[in-house]
Amino acid sequence: MPYGRPGNRSCNTPYKNDLVEVFSAAARQQLDTITIETDSRTTAAVVAVSGGYPGDYKKGVEIKGINDINPDDSILFHMGTVVDDSKVVTHGGRVFCITSYGTSVFDAVMISKDEIKKVSFDKMYYRSDIGFEFE
Repeated sequence: MPYGRPGNRSCNTPYKNDLVEVFSAAARQQLDTITIETDSRTTAAVVAVSGGYPGDYKKGVEIKGINDINPDDSILFHMGTVVDDSKVVTHGGRVFCITSYGTSVFDAVMISKDEIKKVSFDKMYYRSDIGFEFE
Protein backbone atom coordinates (compact mmCIF):
# COMPACT_ATOMS: atom_id res chain seq x y z
CA MET A 1 0.00 0.00 0.00
CA PRO A 2 1.49 3.41 -0.92
CA TYR A 3 2.55 5.37 2.16
CA GLY A 4 0.12 8.25 1.54
CA ARG A 5 -3.01 6.08 1.30
CA PRO A 6 -5.74 6.65 3.94
CA GLY A 7 -5.30 3.17 5.38
CA ASN A 8 -1.81 4.10 6.48
CA ARG A 9 -3.14 6.72 8.90
CA SER A 10 -3.77 3.89 11.35
CA CYS A 11 -0.38 2.33 10.67
CA ASN A 12 1.56 5.55 11.26
CA THR A 13 0.08 6.56 14.60
CA PRO A 14 1.42 3.87 16.95
CA TYR A 15 4.93 5.30 16.61
CA LYS A 16 5.94 7.76 19.30
CA ASN A 17 9.12 8.65 17.42
CA ASP A 18 9.44 11.45 14.92
CA LEU A 19 9.07 9.50 11.67
CA VAL A 20 11.57 11.79 9.94
CA GLU A 21 14.15 10.59 12.48
CA VAL A 22 13.25 6.96 11.75
CA PHE A 23 13.31 7.39 7.97
CA SER A 24 16.60 9.31 8.13
CA ALA A 25 18.18 6.56 10.21
CA ALA A 26 16.87 3.96 7.75
CA ALA A 27 18.28 5.90 4.78
CA ARG A 28 21.68 6.02 6.53
CA GLN A 29 21.37 2.30 7.40
CA GLN A 30 21.58 3.24 11.09
CA LEU A 31 18.29 1.99 12.50
CA ASP A 32 20.29 0.18 15.15
CA THR A 33 21.26 3.58 16.62
CA ILE A 34 17.71 4.59 17.58
CA THR A 35 15.04 3.09 19.78
CA ILE A 36 11.65 2.94 18.14
CA GLU A 37 8.90 3.54 20.68
CA THR A 38 5.31 2.48 20.06
CA ASP A 39 1.94 3.11 21.64
CA SER A 40 0.18 -0.10 22.71
CA ARG A 41 -3.30 1.26 22.02
CA THR A 42 -5.24 0.23 18.91
CA THR A 43 -5.97 2.79 16.19
CA ALA A 44 -8.71 3.17 13.61
CA ALA A 45 -9.32 5.82 10.98
CA VAL A 46 -12.43 7.32 9.38
CA VAL A 47 -12.07 9.43 6.21
CA ALA A 48 -14.25 12.46 5.41
CA VAL A 49 -14.84 13.05 1.71
CA SER A 50 -16.47 15.75 -0.39
CA GLY A 51 -20.01 15.13 -1.59
CA GLY A 52 -19.81 13.68 -5.09
CA TYR A 53 -16.44 12.00 -4.56
CA PRO A 54 -15.08 10.04 -6.42
CA GLY A 55 -16.89 11.97 -9.15
CA ASP A 56 -17.30 15.72 -9.33
CA TYR A 57 -17.10 17.68 -6.09
CA LYS A 58 -16.80 21.31 -5.08
CA LYS A 59 -13.50 22.79 -3.86
CA GLY A 60 -13.06 25.78 -1.57
CA VAL A 61 -15.73 24.82 0.98
CA GLU A 62 -14.88 26.07 4.48
CA ILE A 63 -14.21 23.37 7.07
CA LYS A 64 -15.37 24.12 10.61
CA GLY A 65 -14.50 22.43 13.90
CA ILE A 66 -10.99 21.25 13.11
CA ASN A 67 -9.67 22.61 16.41
CA ASP A 68 -12.41 20.81 18.36
CA ILE A 69 -10.80 17.37 17.99
CA ASN A 70 -9.59 15.86 21.28
CA PRO A 71 -5.79 15.64 20.85
CA ASP A 72 -5.47 13.09 23.67
CA ASP A 73 -7.33 10.42 21.69
CA SER A 74 -7.36 11.53 18.05
CA ILE A 75 -5.33 13.03 15.24
CA LEU A 76 -6.79 14.85 12.24
CA PHE A 77 -4.74 14.23 9.10
CA HIS A 78 -5.24 16.82 6.35
CA MET A 79 -5.49 15.20 2.95
CA GLY A 80 -7.41 17.44 0.54
CA THR A 81 -7.30 20.78 2.31
CA VAL A 82 -5.68 24.17 1.76
CA VAL A 83 -5.65 27.46 3.62
CA ASP A 84 -7.47 30.19 1.74
CA ASP A 85 -7.79 33.65 3.27
CA SER A 86 -6.88 32.20 6.72
CA LYS A 87 -9.64 29.56 6.48
CA VAL A 88 -9.11 25.84 5.98
CA VAL A 89 -11.10 24.77 2.92
CA THR A 90 -11.63 21.63 0.87
CA HIS A 91 -9.33 21.04 -2.08
CA GLY A 92 -9.71 17.34 -2.84
CA GLY A 93 -12.09 14.43 -2.73
CA ARG A 94 -10.57 12.82 0.35
CA VAL A 95 -10.56 15.85 2.61
CA PHE A 96 -9.30 14.67 5.98
CA CYS A 97 -8.98 11.61 8.14
CA ILE A 98 -9.57 11.20 11.87
CA THR A 99 -7.43 8.51 13.46
CA SER A 100 -8.19 7.66 17.06
CA TYR A 101 -6.69 5.51 19.79
CA GLY A 102 -8.76 2.99 21.72
CA THR A 103 -8.55 -0.14 23.83
CA SER A 104 -9.87 -2.21 20.89
CA VAL A 105 -10.58 -1.71 17.19
CA PHE A 106 -14.26 -1.17 17.97
CA ASP A 107 -13.41 1.42 20.66
CA ALA A 108 -11.02 3.26 18.32
CA VAL A 109 -13.62 3.28 15.51
CA MET A 110 -16.29 4.66 17.85
CA ILE A 111 -13.96 7.42 19.07
CA SER A 112 -13.09 8.33 15.46
CA LYS A 113 -16.80 8.49 14.59
CA ASP A 114 -17.52 10.69 17.63
CA GLU A 115 -14.64 13.01 16.79
CA ILE A 116 -15.49 13.31 13.09
CA LYS A 117 -18.93 14.63 14.08
CA LYS A 118 -17.18 17.70 15.57
CA VAL A 119 -15.92 18.73 12.12
CA SER A 120 -18.14 19.83 9.26
CA PHE A 121 -18.31 21.24 5.77
CA ASP A 122 -21.10 21.41 3.22
CA LYS A 123 -21.80 17.97 1.69
CA MET A 124 -19.26 16.19 3.94
CA TYR A 125 -19.63 12.41 3.86
CA TYR A 126 -18.01 9.58 5.78
CA ARG A 127 -18.78 5.90 6.13
CA SER A 128 -20.87 5.48 9.28
CA ASP A 129 -21.08 1.71 8.82
CA ILE A 130 -17.37 1.13 9.39
CA GLY A 131 -16.46 -0.81 12.51
CA PHE A 132 -19.62 -2.86 12.99
CA GLU A 133 -17.71 -6.02 12.13
CA PHE A 134 -15.68 -5.46 15.33
CA GLU A 135 -18.64 -5.28 17.74
